[in-house]
Amino acid sequence: MATSEDARGGWGPLAEPVHRTLQLGPDAKPWRENSFFCCFDRDQDFYCTAHIQSGLNAKGMWARCSIVLDGRSYEVFEPLAPMELSSQGIGFDLAGRMTVKSEEFELDISYTPIYQPSNFSEANALPGLTATDVLQHFQQGGVFSGTVSVGSTTREIGGRALRDRTWGFREEIQTWTAYYASFVCFPDFDLTFMKVAVRDRDVPPHGFLVGARSDTIVGSTVTRRNPWGSITELELELASGASLPLQFGRTQARIFVPLNDPQGPQALTSYDDFVEVRTGDGAVGFGIMEQAILRDQT
Repeated sequence: MATSEDARGGWGPLAEPVHRTLQLGPDAKPWRENSFFCCFDRDQDFYCTAHIQSGLNAKGMWARCSIVLDGRSYEVFEPLAPMELSSQGIGFDLAGRMTVKSEEFELDISYTPIYQPSNFSEANALPGLTATDVLQHFQQGGVFSGTVSVGSTTREIGGRALRDRTWGFREEIQTWTAYYASFVCFPDFDLTFMKVAVRDRDVPPHGFLVGARSDTIVGSTVTRRNPWGSITELELELASGASLPLQFGRTQARIFVPLNDPQGPQALTSYDDFVEVRTGDGAVGFGIMEQAILRDQT
């Protein structure tokens, strides 16, 4: 007999089902059910992000899958029904499979977890609408394999992957003014952290090292940006008392991350850079650096 964990494909809280029995009043705050997925295969020059932004009463509910293959970008961007995680062309299975069918490309990949989930909820590191609206947010690394097809060409792909899963009262454009977040895969450990600036309070940076290195990230300071404003160097402060400098290399692929559905002059501009990352003690990894800023100009 299958256990509930078997049904989640080993992903635990990353495969938390949508809370379909939730009932909210007509004036309730926006409730979101989000899932993010990214993966890369550098040998095949393949980079992918998928963002499922669902909810019960939130604005801007859509499913998006964007890929860069051999330097060319393709994207599927479709509306979602309330409390659904799959759209007409994007099938997203929380237990470990994603399919995409569109006129531009097709994708069929499966993913399995490694290491343990990182729980950002306990530190309230991903801000909800207010200080008391604690979002449930988890992240975890994994591996993936599958196929990508463009035109008449199908290619086998495989490599490292990252997922997150969030649920709670959330609408970024109401509260966030800027943020950066990164997930990096090293040969024997993963590193994930975020720092979010909000309108009405201070939210400390937070994150984790999991695998051969195990620690909690409690501080982050940007020490250098390039002329275009992207982060190239920062220093992490660890709970163990050590510091960990990071250098971010040249962008291999960039994918923009639409958030919310702006109805006025304000909008969050957000993007993922796929980059090589080097630690101050010589470890070399690869992953994403996501950065965003609120545009507010009339």
